[in-house]
Amino acid sequence: NVIYFNSGDVGGAHVNVGPDTAPETFAFATNLWFAHDDPSASTPNLPVAEQGGITGSDPMFVSPGDYHLAAGSPALSAGNSIPELSGDNDGACYGSPPSIGAFAGE
Repeated sequence: NVIYFNSGDVGGAHVNVGPDTAPETFAFATNLWFAHDDPSASTPNLPVAEQGGITGSDPMFVSPGDYHLAAGSPALSAGNSIPELSGDNDGACYGSPPSIGAFAGE
């Protein structure tokens, strides 16, 4: 996942952990977290440690509203393969390793 957010909108917690959850069972892996208004505030507050996450790096979307990844994006080929996913939102095959996010990249 690419989580692109405004740091002022987060308010301390990056995920909702309600009273009837078991946050110790959560798993976070290879997400890219980017606070576009303050990249230094990109590190998420998670209930468990994330494996292989990227923080503070602009994902380099092609253009506003277009979430395809531009050449040079740190999300390109930075993800983990998930057997249940064979392609991106355009139906294109992910590479090996796949990119982080909804699109394989350019």
